Amino acid sequence: RGLRDVMPAGPPPSVGLVVGPEGGLSCDEARFLEDRGAVRASMGDLILRTESAGPHAAMLIRYHYGLLKPGGDARG
Repeated sequence: RGLRDVMPAGPPPSVGLVVGPEGGLSCDEARFLEDRGAVRASMGDLILRTESAGPHAAMLIRYHYGLLKPGGDARG
């Protein structure tokens, strides 16, 4: 599922991102996180370095909720 498909309708109070190592998380690691409430999502066909994947995902989430306006407030 894509990142947009797993995000709630409105901006959540906080978001935690887990970025796997280059090559991805193992099945056991992914299962461990999902057992604790994590939701797995893809950012599509992009191949990103580990150090850039987190900031990229954060900006996609902020853009989705309209939080890139001056002041970072989606309310107006």
